[in-house]
Formats: sequence, structure tokens, C-alpha cells
Amino acid sequence: FVQGNAEALHRIFHNIIKNAVDHGSGENGGLSVFADKQEEYVIFCCENCVINADDIDADRVFDRFYKSDKARTHISTGLGLSIAKELTIKMNGSIIASLHGNIFSVEVKFPIAEQ
Repeated sequence: FVQGNAEALHRIFHNIIKNAVDHGSGENGGLSVFADKQEEYVIFCCENCVINADDIDADRVFDRFYKSDKARTHISTGLGLSIAKELTIKMNGSIIASLHGNIFSVEVKFPIAEQ
């Protein structure tokens, strides 16, 4: 268990998964979502395949209004991952993004709640 605001947790996970579904490619396995317990943390990870990995700056994906592809044909504000980061930090968690080949990952880590 983690201690946090249920609505904020829902928003964090929704934004991360929606980002993966909207901007990932369905090829080579597409989307993976998993959670794990490591030491005193619960870790949630969402991974997806991307088509143009060279266009993604994993260090900037949490910046407000960041979009890797400026010519997207569908509407995107570039706020989803930024909001996820703000909410995660407010609940004493951490969030990181990484890119390995054509696999984009977002990992959220929350301390396990004291019982």
C-alpha cells in the first residue's frame, strides 16, 4: 500500500497510460504496465514502443507543453506527464522517464505506507 490521494493517483496513472497509448506504436509488443515492490517502495512502470525514438528527449517529457513531434495531427496539450510529475512529487514520490532503443518508459516510485 502507498499513502496518497486516490484521485491524484488515478490521474497520475491515467495520464501515463494515456500518453503511452496515444503516442506509442502498437508494434513489437506495444504497451507493458507493471507494478513491483522493491525495498520500501512500490514501483509502477509503463513502457511502450515508439516509432521515432530520436525525436524524444526523455529529459524534457515532464516539461509543461513538451511535445516530441510538433506536427502531430491530433490535439495534445503536452501537459499530461507534467501533471503526473507534479502530483507524484506532492505525494513524496518520484518519477523518471527513459528511452532504450525504441522503448520509452515512465517509472513512478512511492514509499510504502506505514501500517
